[in-house]
Amino acid sequence: MEKKFRFWDTAFKLMIDGEYTEEYISPMGEVYEKILNSGFGYYEEIMENISDSRIIMQYIGKKDVNDIEIYESDIVNVVWENEKEERCESNIVIKNPFEYNIEEIMFISQAKKMKVIGNVYQGIKENDWVYK
Repeated sequence: MEKKFRFWDTAFKLMIDGEYTEEYISPMGEVYEKILNSGFGYYEEIMENISDSRIIMQYIGKKDVNDIEIYESDIVNVVWENEKEERCESNIVIKNPFEYNIEEIMFISQAKKMKVIGNVYQGIKENDWVYK
């Protein structure tokens, strides 16, 4: 699985795509930003710890029906068939794999369709909670 991350900026209330930023994650899970420090006639790059203002979300290795990458903290509409082959549907929050309950594992493992409808930080997109 490709390792990709995005960040929620708690100060500015913005989602930051990890591909387009100078932010790095340490092995301990801390977020650092590369900063250009200038003085009298010199420049140096320093790494500033910005973990207090960033929430890390990892790509789960799957895309939804609209080819949108699914990350932790996304709210996803999941469609599956139960044992009677009836269509079932539920909205779930994508989490760290160790945080799921049995029912959520069933939803995801039996999913016929998954559609990102929002995330826990920005909410659900208006008029976009069911398949069209």
